[in-house]
Amino acid sequence: MLRQLQDKKIAVMNLTERIKQDEGAPNRLRRLWREQQPEIKAAPAAEELHARLAGCLLQLGEVHLAIDICRAGHTAIAEQAADQALKLPLERTAILGLARMGAQAEALARARLLANAHPDDPATLCLLGRIHKDAWAHARESSQGKANLQCARDYYLAAYHLTEGDRPYAGINAATTSLFLGEPETSRTLAEEVLSLCRSQKENEWTVATRAEALLLSGPERMSDALEAYAKACELFGKHFANLATTRRQAEAILRAMGGNPAILDDVFRFPKLIAFAGHMIDRREPARITPRFPPQMEDQVRALIAEFLDTENIGFGVCSAACGSDILFIEDMQKRGKEIHIVMPWGREEFLESSVRGAQGADWEPRFGQALERADSITHLSQHTLPEGDLSFEWCSQCIVGLARRRARLLGAECSALAICDGKPGGPGGTSSFVTFWRKQGLPIKSFPMPALPPSDTRVSETDEAGTDFHGVSVGSSEQDIKTILFADVAGFSRIGEKQLAHFAKYFLGHISALIAKVNAPDVRGNSPILTNTWGDALYFVFDTVLDGGLFALKLRDLVTTTRWEDYGLPVGMGVRIALHTGPVFICVDPVIRQITFTGSHVSHAARIEPKVERNEVYSSEAFAALAAAEGLEDFACDYLGEIELPKNYGRYPMYRVRPGPPY
Repeated sequence: MLRQLQDKKIAVMNLTERIKQDEGAPNRLRRLWREQQPEIKAAPAAEELHARLAGCLLQLGEVHLAIDICRAGHTAIAEQAADQALKLPLERTAILGLARMGAQAEALARARLLANAHPDDPATLCLLGRIHKDAWAHARESSQGKANLQCARDYYLAAYHLTEGDRPYAGINAATTSLFLGEPETSRTLAEEVLSLCRSQKENEWTVATRAEALLLSGPERMSDALEAYAKACELFGKHFANLATTRRQAEAILRAMGGNPAILDDVFRFPKLIAFAGHMIDRREPARITPRFPPQMEDQVRALIAEFLDTENIGFGVCSAACGSDILFIEDMQKRGKEIHIVMPWGREEFLESSVRGAQGADWEPRFGQALERADSITHLSQHTLPEGDLSFEWCSQCIVGLARRRARLLGAECSALAICDGKPGGPGGTSSFVTFWRKQGLPIKSFPMPALPPSDTRVSETDEAGTDFHGVSVGSSEQDIKTILFADVAGFSRIGEKQLAHFAKYFLGHISALIAKVNAPDVRGNSPILTNTWGDALYFVFDTVLDGGLFALKLRDLVTTTRWEDYGLPVGMGVRIALHTGPVFICVDPVIRQITFTGSHVSHAARIEPKVERNEVYSSEAFAALAAAEGLEDFACDYLGEIELPKNYGRYPMYRVRPGPPY
């Protein structure tokens, strides 16, 4: 027994050491979690290990994985029959992840619960301060925004005084929020106290960043000292980009409040950019192109174009697919430079190999594809569907890449732009030219390099050469497929409706929904009504042209159901609804039984699988819906990450998002 306890202790020490060694390497931390998840989950120190691992990933900007690990940590504690009281380090990390993602309402509710359980915990009070400060930052001029700022300062001051002034983090945030409240003397006094505290503390990235902020708050005469300290902090932060971004945002806000110019920080904070990439595939063996576009002998020239761009731009993060040719060349160069790379594929690995890697000219693309995935910082499979007919799924994937890039850039606080290697010719859906067009349509910066000129012996012109997709040679008419947003909803409480009440359900419940659809069609209402509606029993099925239409309608439907007193219409009290959203390519056809146009395909099934997992009176969405909302820069609603959720009928685990009103933070 003693030996077993000793072995467990050694195992925990080894895991802790591995986490410590890989704190600055998101790829290795992801791999550690993937490989050691059972050991971490079963360890006696499961809470500590989960909290530390998630905390490291938060510092690196890997918010989604950090939230997944926190959820796993809470499950591990429950399975060990451990104390069910809220666990401070793990719960604080989970709340910080929610706050960084922008899920302010949930973060605030959980932080208040934590503070009620631990009213004298300074770190929890600071967390509440941070959430209120973030809320103020997004509504500065409103009365509620100012109230949030006052709450933030009060929480920071309470934490500062609880520790008798020996907590610089609480003190510096109390000083900064005092400045924002229009109390410069209080701010300067607190800043001077914090400077004294920093002198007695061991130097690390946070103490140096705190000292820099205190110097900045002390007045213009100490600006050069502040900039020097910020430069030192940047060096110490290393790859902890999320912390670096937070530090810069705070410094910029202070300078604005003091009437200074935030541009003076540009030379100090050289924050790397995030790039979304797309480029042409290597030409296929069969069917061969009549006019070659990217034969294997041009690989070095395309690689040189990518290298030239990366040599001149401060790129730290890349998001792209992994097709043979340009994608893999970009991934290889990014990985050689030690940069983060995040790969997105429209379906599973084997199907992607078949559609986008195998069959290319040249013999080594498949092993290079495997190596690229092995070293990637993350891999996103948007679905596990089998390879569909038509090219629209690649168009869908391309647009999702834009959205995933924009979401990741926002979480990191990084500038987001795009790079394309494109011959400039019009192509089919899902091709590189389509990517360039979509990116420019969003008003975002993009650099597009033309393909190098072909050697004379490789140039053949034919009037019959088709500008097909970059992924494979099958084309489909636009009338057969389209990208649509699908909504499935289920009425919670329907089983309590008696036989005599069913007529009331049809007349009043469904009647209210019919009225909502008509109201949405009004010219002064943002968004459009569904283009297809259907009901059976307590199920609702709607199809929308756009992500905006589907998201807005889903929230209106949720509000209609939850705010109506259904008992006034002879229906049970407290009826609710569960709503699921997904966006993807669907087939348009005429149903010969009902003799109406309908939509079908695997993405309709994907939306249907989400609905049973939705909590009562909530709206959940797939990652594709959330990504496309981000791609279009929508601010009418936000999609907050919930974690990976196992879908019914062995459908697999997929990332899920909660859709809420208001802009993403």
